[in-house]
Amino acid sequence: LCERVGIDFTSDMLCWPPGTRDTDGVWAPHWYSEVEKTTGFQPYTYANTSIDEKWNKIYESCLPDFELLNSYRMKPQIK
Repeated sequence: LCERVGIDFTSDMLCWPPGTRDTDGVWAPHWYSEVEKTTGFQPYTYANTSIDEKWNKIYESCLPDFELLNSYRMKPQIK
């Protein structure tokens, strides 16, 4: 990933002290509550989530935009 975006990788990027950061911004209280407790990356855990029926119309209307943006995502390059 670092190579793809043009920055140098260091192992310091893999861990951090818990807590808030000055750079978290105004959305931090809404987005980062779990991140603030972490000190590094954890293995991915699949979450089988479902959407409440009342949100289906909004979900369906947003899905084409998500799929378009998702088509531009960075994918792992097998070496």
